[in-house]
Amino acid sequence: MKLDWVMLSNYAEAPPNSGLLYIMGGTWDTVNVQAPLEGAPPGVVAVLNGHLVFRLLFHSTEFGSDHELRITIMDEDGSSAGEIKAGFRPQKQAGLPPSWDHGFNMVLPLTGLGVKKFGLYTINVQVDGQHLSERPFRVLKGY
Repeated sequence: MKLDWVMLSNYAEAPPNSGLLYIMGGTWDTVNVQAPLEGAPPGVVAVLNGHLVFRLLFHSTEFGSDHELRITIMDEDGSSAGEIKAGFRPQKQAGLPPSWDHGFNMVLPLTGLGVKKFGLYTINVQVDGQHLSERPFRVLKGY
């Protein structure tokens, strides 16, 4: 298993059994906060509005077994800003040549995740305890 690519997007969906991804507003890396948040919990300076989208590639020998996904979001000091854990089981895609890696698309909503300070953040992608990638983003104070 390997990571093909990862991005942040405004919106994304992956219809079941289609192999397709529909992505809008992809590849952002900055959240610009233009005014203090009204009604936000104490200490929250911004709320994310988007999705983490990525594609994993599996060899034909890796189908039919369970895998564990772990996404961690850390601030620039190494403190946790959020975590997502999920299990999944990739299935063989009909019609692909046996020697090809099979793609497995994942869309994880981050909408509603509050961040406590302005600055740099990193989203780490792990599958089965193996670190595959990280995606940085930043939250800027624009007022």
